[in-house]
Amino acid sequence: MVRPLRLSFENAFYHITTRGNRREKIFYSNRDKEVFLKKLGRKQGDGSSFDNKLPVVKLVAEDFSMPRTTRTKSKSKIYHIMIRGINQQNIFADDEDDEKFMDILDTYRKKIEYEIYAYCLMGNHVHLLIKEGKEVLSNTMKRIGTSYVYWYNWQYNRKGHLFQDRFKSEAVEDDAYFLTVLRYIHQNPVKAGLTDNVDSYKWSS
Repeated sequence: MVRPLRLSFENAFYHITTRGNRREKIFYSNRDKEVFLKKLGRKQGDGSSFDNKLPVVKLVAEDFSMPRTTRTKSKSKIYHIMIRGINQQNIFADDEDDEKFMDILDTYRKKIEYEIYAYCLMGNHVHLLIKEGKEVLSNTMKRIGTSYVYWYNWQYNRKGHLFQDRFKSEAVEDDAYFLTVLRYIHQNPVKAGLTDNVDSYKWSS
């Protein structure tokens, strides 16, 4: 599923509604609400409303957005990618989930022609050592993430986000760092106590 394009108008006002993931509370006290509004430069009764029964905030405000940190572009087009579950929750409940994620990686690899040098699927996160293919990396990761979340939510009859924020990426531009990242990815299951040696872990390269 691809997100619909947001409509943008010059000098416009927008009605914004944001909800807690899986209807989870996002405000536990009036103090939380005050802090949130202070971040927006507003105060209670100033065109905002809170639903005390549901984790919902409604605002009528000028367009505002948090600037994202610009990703470092890799000259080699190779990156160490990290994807984590929201609130550190598991994103792989059983082997079928791991298999589905690997199928999605393989499907888009054939279409986009990226290269995967190493991978490791842990309970609540993923590591990839990947070389950009025929499109920019952010588009590729969006395709992979959206496809897996769509399937995972269907599989477990859930709604909402599965991954924490955006994926993290580190540029890998020389052989020494490439080997460092390669070792780090493969050592993850050992450091987590899931196996005694890297060769016996099922869900890594």
